[in-house]
Amino acid sequence: GSGGRHPAQIGGPNVSGNAAALAPDGRIVIAGAGGYLSNPRFAVARFHGDAPALPTITVAATDAAADESGANDLQFTLTRSGPTDQPLTVVFRLQNDGAAGQATLGTDFLVSSSATQITIPAGAATAEITVTPVLDAEHESDELLTVEIMAGPAYAIGLPYIADGTI
Repeated sequence: GSGGRHPAQIGGPNVSGNAAALAPDGRIVIAGAGGYLSNPRFAVARFHGDAPALPTITVAATDAAADESGANDLQFTLTRSGPTDQPLTVVFRLQNDGAAGQATLGTDFLVSSSATQITIPAGAATAEITVTPVLDAEHESDELLTVEIMAGPAYAIGLPYIADGTI
């Protein structure tokens, strides 16, 4: 040959390899290579430990009975575990389609917050959903209203995630 050095070809012109190491600062470093000797591709990733745990959200009916006389509202409390230094918006659903035995939004009750989400303020562990019965002269049997926590990217759903109240 020419007296120069040539890369070793082990197993043909394709190369691949992976390596992982624990750096002194506790970070995990992963490196990989693949492709052809004439066009190699490399990748390196650093992991900084576990992702922070998401807060867990639960719901309870803290005042589970209301009536259409206006004397009493329903009260549901959303509670989060974990840090409270940031506000946290929680998505929920009201099961209230007016089917037999269920209350209907607008006809039987009104909600103090948006009908789909509520924000637990920074520094607080709880937020309240207040449901106000609509006053009417019609005598009805008890009607069920259910609050259900829905999935969100910033929290985990805990138990209980459903709470019932009666109007």
